[in-house]
Amino acid sequence: MGKDLPEEEAQAASEMEAAEKDLESDIDKMDKEARERLDELLSEKNMEFCSRCSAKVSSRGEWAGKCWHEGCGNLLCRKCWSVNHFRYCRDHCQKAFARGGKNQEELPDKEGGTGDFKAGLRKLLEESGEGRIQRLTYYASEYARWLEKRIDKEGPPDWTPREFIANPVTGIKKEDGEFVVRIMVRKWLRKKTKLGVVVFPLDPGQSGDFNYLNAHMQKRVRKEKCYMIFVLVGDGVTLDVVNFVNRFSDKGFSLFLVEPVKGNLYFNASDPADIAYSDWFSQKKEPKRFEARLKRLADLVSGRLVVSAGSVAKDLGTTDEYARKMLKACKFLESIRDTDTFFWKDEDRKGKKRV
Repeated sequence: MGKDLPEEEAQAASEMEAAEKDLESDIDKMDKEARERLDELLSEKNMEFCSRCSAKVSSRGEWAGKCWHEGCGNLLCRKCWSVNHFRYCRDHCQKAFARGGKNQEELPDKEGGTGDFKAGLRKLLEESGEGRIQRLTYYASEYARWLEKRIDKEGPPDWTPREFIANPVTGIKKEDGEFVVRIMVRKWLRKKTKLGVVVFPLDPGQSGDFNYLNAHMQKRVRKEKCYMIFVLVGDGVTLDVVNFVNRFSDKGFSLFLVEPVKGNLYFNASDPADIAYSDWFSQKKEPKRFEARLKRLADLVSGRLVVSAGSVAKDLGTTDEYARKMLKACKFLESIRDTDTFFWKDEDRKGKKRV
């Protein structure tokens, strides 16, 4: 066997050398095709200015990629593509996010306009590391801004599984790379947080072991001392991440995973609280505040809407005791003596009909 080993090594070395030559030949071929395709695009578009920043581009080497919007061939300069990590032209950069990912974003193809296929390979490697983290951080930032606008328009979520939040006010800030939305009530000269929403990018290397993520969320809950909702922002997430989120259950906080580009939202569909909160974080649904949710649960009795604490407890996944406390805190409701049922008041304090 000892005599055969050098021959095997020589044969393996020969095969590796042949494979390397074949690979180099394939790379050169794809490099040539990429250059030809870029020339074709330049000829078709006759572009002299970057489609994102409008900077004048005087040579082919200054182009770095084309817009990822389906069917768009607009080119992006090297600064926009490589430095700022922009992947859409000016016409499509807002639409790609606003439409919740109808135009799915993908990694650059091999003819991505780099003019150098080997450089393109390096870009793909960068996308799996620091470049990918930067891209996910950008998505998290844009999603947090979208959420802030939604709350400004619709009003903030005004309940937790333990209480109704009367007259809530909101504040949003960036803390250590995370976007934190706090739903608060005024207490004399200060504000007290009743509900916290934390939006942050999912670590692209997170897979299999989620102990660190769970510990991080538990730490935030202890720090904030209120009900918390965590929203992970990802893109092209793995099955084990999706399974972790779908099966996650904790009475102290809720967990969501969103892919803004594709418009996907993952959560524990067997948890009533998560189901109720999901409307706020889905780009495809309209959110409902507490009174609107109650009206969905109400029955019409003698011409009046009535709602029971039991139905609220079941809908939000809380106890009957907490549900009664929540309903008692609603100024627009009045309790029926010796029952857990409440009805809507016909008039507000000023004597005007409620709308």
